[in-house]
Amino acid sequence: MVLMDTNYAARDRRSGPTSEAASPPGMVRLLRVGFVLALVLQVYLLYLEVPTPSDAASIPHADKVVHAVIFAVPAALGVLAGLRPWLVGLVLAMHAPVSEVVQHLWIPARTGDPGDVVADWVGVALGLAIGRLLVTRLASRSAARLEQGTGR
Repeated sequence: MVLMDTNYAARDRRSGPTSEAASPPGMVRLLRVGFVLALVLQVYLLYLEVPTPSDAASIPHADKVVHAVIFAVPAALGVLAGLRPWLVGLVLAMHAPVSEVVQHLWIPARTGDPGDVVADWVGVALGLAIGRLLVTRLASRSAARLEQGTGR
């Protein structure tokens, strides 16, 4: 008699902990809404918001920090929401140069900047790392609570 292993969730541990394992379903839904809202804000800031000369920051390279943040937030939220980190990272990393080309070619008063692409990629990497770190911590806390028998 041949027995088949049908417990796919228990068998596939290569991908590591997921947010579904560490968070209640309501929290995962909330994180997915946050992910979508972060993407909407990113699109607004990249394509619809046209900075005025008075927006020029007195802090050198502040625009690079803004670029990193608007790519880090959706990356982290995507990982926390249980989306595949490699897919979130790939889509956001591809969006970075596309956004600069669109700004340069089709949005008046905007120019593309290769430095912005690098800042975007740094933001994606930071967001993925932060999201993965938080998922791992949440999963280990959840496992510790289960071991203690609280289940909360």
